[in-house]
Amino acid sequence: MTRPLRLSALALAATLALPLAARADGLGLPQLPTVQPADAFGFASGEKGLNFGIPSGGGPTIGFSYLLSSRAALEVNLGLGFTLTSPSDFAFSIELGYRAYLGRVGDRLYPFFQPGFFLGRSGGVESIAFEGGIGVEYFLLDHFTVAGATGVAFNVGNLGGSAAVVRIATGTTALYANFYF
Repeated sequence: MTRPLRLSALALAATLALPLAARADGLGLPQLPTVQPADAFGFASGEKGLNFGIPSGGGPTIGFSYLLSSRAALEVNLGLGFTLTSPSDFAFSIELGYRAYLGRVGDRLYPFFQPGFFLGRSGGVESIAFEGGIGVEYFLLDHFTVAGATGVAFNVGNLGGSAAVVRIATGTTALYANFYF
């Protein structure tokens, strides 16, 4: 079969399958979970949250969320670290993010996309990063969630040093506990 003929056959098959797909509910076929619109959220504009994060690399973080709407939140996460043995060190990080909820799966699971900006200092070296991550947030109780996220970052390290180090890396996977009020 030639390529144009194969494409025509595929287009015809898709056209014939559309009415069947539209009536799939009536055929008793198993249905996949659907993503409901974000308007169905329990989140409310102006709601605030306190979160505690445990990244797989680096130290734990504490953060604050402010919901701009039922679909979006601003996030600020802070991390601190102290090394008390010689050589002693102080590390800190701050991450600013915008969390866009993509919908709701079932009653309690909310997938999200979160771009962000990171600034940190560790071992006397400063770094910045532009990040993009995906994750899910699950409501265990009305005002308590657990979340997990991972992503990709464009990182510029050794700022102020003799030569900056630029890299693209997967973001640190993290787990969070969130309290909303």
